[in-house]
Amino acid sequence: MPFPTTLFTLLTFALFSSDLMATNPIEDPCAHPDYAALESFYQALDGDNWVDKTGWLEDCEPCQWYGVRCDQNNRVTMIGLRDNGLNGTIPSTVGDFEFLEVLSLSINELGGNIPAELFSLDRLFDISLNDNQLVGGIPAAIGDQETLVNFRLDGNALSGAIPAGIQNHQRLRWVYLSDNFFSGDIPAGLGDITTLNFLDMRNNELTGCLPEDLRNRCGETGFLFDGNDGLPWSGDFSSFCTPGFGDQIGAPCNDGDPTTSNDVIGTDCACGTSGVVATSHEEGVADLSGSMVGIDEPTVGTLLGGKQTPTVAPVAIVQGLSIFPNPVSGNTLTVTLPDFAGAGTVRLLSITGSVIISQPTTGETTQLSVPELEPGLYLVEAVVETGRVVRKVMIQ
Repeated sequence: MPFPTTLFTLLTFALFSSDLMATNPIEDPCAHPDYAALESFYQALDGDNWVDKTGWLEDCEPCQWYGVRCDQNNRVTMIGLRDNGLNGTIPSTVGDFEFLEVLSLSINELGGNIPAELFSLDRLFDISLNDNQLVGGIPAAIGDQETLVNFRLDGNALSGAIPAGIQNHQRLRWVYLSDNFFSGDIPAGLGDITTLNFLDMRNNELTGCLPEDLRNRCGETGFLFDGNDGLPWSGDFSSFCTPGFGDQIGAPCNDGDPTTSNDVIGTDCACGTSGVVATSHEEGVADLSGSMVGIDEPTVGTLLGGKQTPTVAPVAIVQGLSIFPNPVSGNTLTVTLPDFAGAGTVRLLSITGSVIISQPTTGETTQLSVPELEPGLYLVEAVVETGRVVRKVMIQ
């Protein structure tokens, strides 16, 4: 009996279809061009435990997911997940969001380094990563990108030099780099950026002379460098701008050595001792009055990532607080409150405000025995009759 033509045709088609499916598998049903990058972002930052993860990876419409915004072509332009329980390291695949304009991840638990790929995005104008636990430095690749308008890294544990390439951003308006461990010189050229109206570099470890181009901004209130003891006048911008008083060479500073006093800026712009060395216990602490800045309540809240701070006395100006050594590599920490006499308490806190050590103090100098702790960022708090002051400390 001849083989039925119809059956032969069906069998042939079935075999052909099997080969075709083997070599050309069914396309991923989530074909959105930014889906893969969003999936990587979610997995890297512990998305299953976010406060709000509505829509994430539940469907193929990422433009409807919580914190995601898209343009008219359905491309992701914004990821805004402020205070949402993110935990982990920002993945390098963040550089795959080629249409991204805004990345707002402040007040989370982000750690690790800032990926250099972030600065390959030529539409990105707003980066807000403040109040996290980021470490390392600002990638040099920031100099390759010229679109930034708002740049927030304050309240982290970042270190190293501030890249000179930051002055390439001629559209910059707001720069927040305070409350980190940045060191070295302030890059020249920032004072020449005409759009820049807020530059906050307080409470770091910056040294050297203030760039002369910053004199272009004298009289403006948004340029802040206090709390950098190695800078002239410990970063007091008003002193730098005072006519007849603004010569940086010979200006007072603090080199961080508690056994010396009367430190000044030398001709090489380095902070060093003028030769006055303490000779007795009573004189064994450098007079840092006016060179350290008490942190006000909003700043303390910022340092603690928006979390509730311990209940303490009302905040007021305290003469100052110095920590030696910082970073801490041993098991002893010396806390100095210049010119303080009375009763108070010195505490070592976790970055979330939990008390690790609490010790009464009745004088200028208090030594804390530091237990074995995980390396990272901590806080030292002094509470006295007139208020409190908080400074960051890095434990290695």
